[in-house]
Order: sequence, then structure tokens, then C-alpha cells
Amino acid sequence: MSALRLRKVDALLAQATRALGAGRRLGFSARGQHAELSVLPQHEDARIPADGVWLNTAVGPLLLSDAEALLSLLGEVPLTLGGEYQAWYWQLFNQRLSTVIADLLAPVAPFSDAPTEPAIGCRVLVRLGSERLDAHLHAAPATLLRLLGSADWQVLNRNVDESWSVATPLIVGELSLTREQIALLRPGDVVLPAR
Repeated sequence: MSALRLRKVDALLAQATRALGAGRRLGFSARGQHAELSVLPQHEDARIPADGVWLNTAVGPLLLSDAEALLSLLGEVPLTLGGEYQAWYWQLFNQRLSTVIADLLAPVAPFSDAPTEPAIGCRVLVRLGSERLDAHLHAAPATLLRLLGSADWQVLNRNVDESWSVATPLIVGELSLTREQIALLRPGDVVLPAR
């Protein structure tokens, strides 16, 4: 039997993907309606989208695809990224975010320089009443960990198919038995001979 070779993964990246798991869901209210923000693992290629917008938030820099539509669903004021930076507009936008979202992300502001550290990609799903938006979020692993640790997220569980089984034996350890120990074996004990 040959040894299993695993690729090396950065410890912070492993922590972030483990924390994300099958995804997280956060309930909030906006415009008098119940809403949900979900962060899910990204199944397709996780390259940073060309149309993404970097934003500085309380948890760190985030890149969002379809940022205007996504952020507009998180509060009372629609977001527009066109035109020059207006401090008063961003202050108004942050003040009118849903309380849960404001506690998580505010202050939100444009981020002019893209971070140089590697980013992890996630799917973002926002539901507000009958509206639904799918987008992508990219962030450094440390930023994603802060995002997932900064609110009362509900962990999403993925059910494993009951018919799926692993038929490969797992060798936990090896030992040698003396004749006295062999004599003490009882019916039902499992012993596999050495190779």
C-alpha cells in the first residue's frame, strides 16, 4: 500500500475553509422585510472576477461582484458606485444599513488598492422578500475568518448520501501478540494477520 500524498495548504486558508464549511446564513431585516445573507463555498473556478469592486469594511477588504445590487439589498439606501467619492453619501449609506449588517460590516467604503495577499472565493446569496441575488465575494483568509466570527451566523449542514460508504480498511495501528495474549482472545475479537 502506498502512502497518501496530500498537497500543502496554508494554515490560515485551512482554518477559513473549515470555518465556512458547507456555508453560513445570517438573518436580518431591511425595508420592513425579513432577509437572509448566505456565504457558501464556491464550486466553480475561484478566480477573482474582473468586474468586482474592492470595499473596505470593519472586517477587512472584501471584493464583491455585482456590489451595487448586493449592497442595495442590505439596507434602506440603494448604492451607486458611479461618480466621484462623496463622504456624505457613504456615511448615509452606512447609517441606513440593516442593524445586523451594519454591526458586521460598517463602515463600508470604497477601497482603492487591491490587497496583494491571496484571496479565497465564496458565493454570496441575498434574499430580501421576493428578491434574490447571487454574487461572489473574495477576501483574504484572515478577513473571511473575521467576517464569519463577527455575527450570529447559522451553520449550514450538508447531508451525506446514506448509500455512500467507504470500503477501504483504515489501519489504526500494528502490534505483535505473544502466545499468552493470543490465548486470551475471545470470539468476536478481530485480528488481521501481518503482511
